[in-house]
Amino acid sequence: MNIVKMEMPQNMYNTKCPHTMTPTRIVVHNTANDASARNEIKYMQGNNKQVSFHIAVDDVEAVQGIPLDRNAWHAGDGANGTGNRQGIAVEICYSKSGGSRFEAAERNAAQLIAQMLKERGWGIDKVTKHQDYSGKYCPHRTLDMGWQRFLDMVQGYLDGGSSGSGNTYTVQYGDTLSGIAKSLLGDASRYKEIAALNGIDNPNVIKVGQVLQIPGGYSDDSASAAPSKSVDEIAKEVIAGKWGNGSDRKERLVAAGYDYAAVQARVNELMGGSSSGTASSSIAVGDTVRITCSTYSTGQSIPSWVKSQTHKVSQIKGEKALLGYPDGIASWVPLSGIKKA
Repeated sequence: MNIVKMEMPQNMYNTKCPHTMTPTRIVVHNTANDASARNEIKYMQGNNKQVSFHIAVDDVEAVQGIPLDRNAWHAGDGANGTGNRQGIAVEICYSKSGGSRFEAAERNAAQLIAQMLKERGWGIDKVTKHQDYSGKYCPHRTLDMGWQRFLDMVQGYLDGGSSGSGNTYTVQYGDTLSGIAKSLLGDASRYKEIAALNGIDNPNVIKVGQVLQIPGGYSDDSASAAPSKSVDEIAKEVIAGKWGNGSDRKERLVAAGYDYAAVQARVNELMGGSSSGTASSSIAVGDTVRITCSTYSTGQSIPSWVKSQTHKVSQIKGEKALLGYPDGIASWVPLSGIKKA
């Protein structure tokens, strides 16, 4: 991430950054206001207060106001405190109101911090918070949202390098973050890194087609990863109605990287037909069908008005299907006695 430098006036050094410094850590802050990074730096450089910091980050850019080989007064641990004398202070903007601007600023800060860690050969243990030095509840909004979550975000950038287009994965039907983490990173618990890296608050909510940044150098060059589930697993999902019907089902299976013919053959086998399939054995939950037989599975006669309409398959059990009718009533019908509409 590029850093815009706004040089501190030399006549302000004695007030804002009087000592040379060899950094040993990064100290994270929240600004507690809604000013941009440039305005934060301008204000800091333009007043006579000692309070100072090295870098401000917003949703657009990172702006540096003090050289990283000079100290800043930000940690509240005194004139000789470790935070003030050895810490690079990073202020994350827009924390007063929060929302999408703050979340974007926080992601930019995480990327910047990961970049600085890499440049210095440091690990995640070098990322600290203002609270560690003075007890002040800062970075307040980052703490509210979860400090470990933020560290996971930094770690994600640290593991994956730049968030460029090469480290992405497109969410497919049936995916979960833990499943993606296990498949691509070899460790299901790393779903937290993926969530943090992509600003996902609820790891249980991802969308088909969503493009995720993936840590660890994973590359989805084909924009469609290799199928993560077996044909048998997918066939069972098809029968349960999770992949839609007809041409829509086929398109979705193919787009997800599955062999449609192989999946459909397995569906037929699981439903009691042959791999070559029959009219009834290719029917799955969610399909629209017509009734061709004259009696229900119970042996009762099927009225002509019922046979003249189409019905949705709501359940399949053995050799029979449960059909839902317009009047809200559902009845079991032999699979051999229905066909796709």
